[in-house]
Amino acid sequence: MRIPAHFPGLRLATLLLMAAAVAWIAPEGDLLSVMALSIALTLLLLTHAARRWLGGKTLPAGHWLAALSLLGLAAGLGSGLLALLLMAVKTGLHGHGPEFSAGEIAWVLRNTPFWAAAGLLSGGGLGLFTLALRR
Repeated sequence: MRIPAHFPGLRLATLLLMAAAVAWIAPEGDLLSVMALSIALTLLLLTHAARRWLGGKTLPAGHWLAALSLLGLAAGLGSGLLALLLMAVKTGLHGHGPEFSAGEIAWVLRNTPFWAAAGLLSGGGLGLFTLALRR
């Protein structure tokens, strides 16, 4: 599979997400918004990484499948870990007590391994699907 050297719209997506991250800081803590931001940021960072290290290269089918599986794993695991980091940052910035309850933090911790597994399976499935389309 050939990976393009340039991803159209990546710069615009980065700028829009940075604006959303700045706007996210002001309101009180909300688990849904922190999860949405962490998923979007993780996917954007992984897209930048894929463009940087894989852009313009041609990968054999097995490497393509492995790359997408690992990117999926990183997306699932990274989303949960980044959510915890964002929760800590937001709590530290507001300085008036916890923004998120212990139950919300525990929920993120409890579900991160499942998101990692789902990302691994989704990445592998996407890799198989794109390989099947290519044939």
